[in-house]
Amino acid sequence: MSTFNYFMNATTSSINCNCLESLTKYEEYSLYHTNIINKIIHFITIPIIMTTTAHVLQKFHIVYDDEELGNEIPKFDIDNAVNLLPIVQIFYCIYYFTWSWTIGFTMMFYFEAIIQSKQKLQNYLLEKYKDNYNKKCIVDSFIYLIMAIGWILQFIGHYIEGNRPALVDNLSAAFLTAPMFTLDFLFKLT
Repeated sequence: MSTFNYFMNATTSSINCNCLESLTKYEEYSLYHTNIINKIIHFITIPIIMTTTAHVLQKFHIVYDDEELGNEIPKFDIDNAVNLLPIVQIFYCIYYFTWSWTIGFTMMFYFEAIIQSKQKLQNYLLEKYKDNYNKKCIVDSFIYLIMAIGWILQFIGHYIEGNRPALVDNLSAAFLTAPMFTLDFLFKLT
């Protein structure tokens, strides 16, 4: 039995032995995506949303001060700031390592590919609009537009399927399980 199948069948109901096997988060998420058109839309848009979200997360920093501030207003100092993107990436990788080592390593490379895609997209757009005074604003606007289109396409996929999105019922399962869903659809890992 593969590690993916082992994880999929690992949990059972503790209420009594006659109960149906409880569903894993992955199985729950998969129930929202049974139509092939919806699956294809999600296969395309989840990496797009992840890439554009990585762009947004890169803009946020957790600021800390190595000295007491007293009554002073804290000032942003890049030397005393931690970018939020690697923190989220580490969290996701740790989460997937709890599924299995194979899934954890697979997702680690997947997230690195997403971050490299984000960097390539940013560099491409910055180069394309290098002569424009507001090039960073244009790049941000373009990336936000791509993100919005990705979300709209996902909702269209759920409309086609006739099933509401997983994030309506279980926000954490939707955001934590969706990246694995795209790889499973591509490689039939489960």
